[in-house]
Amino acid sequence: MDASAILAFLNQESGGEQITDLIKNATIGTINLSEVIAKLAEIGIPTPFTEQQQR
Repeated sequence: MDASAILAFLNQESGGEQITDLIKNATIGTINLSEVIAKLAEIGIPTPFTEQQQR
């Protein structure tokens, strides 16, 4: 799954609702996952990955 689709879904942006049914069985590549994690960290949302880095 593309990072922009996931971010649109998480941010409740226009078009994000289109992946609601797809996200349960989706896969994501390493590059897209790192982009999602970086964007979440930029806006201050902790993830298991960012919490580990802070230890």
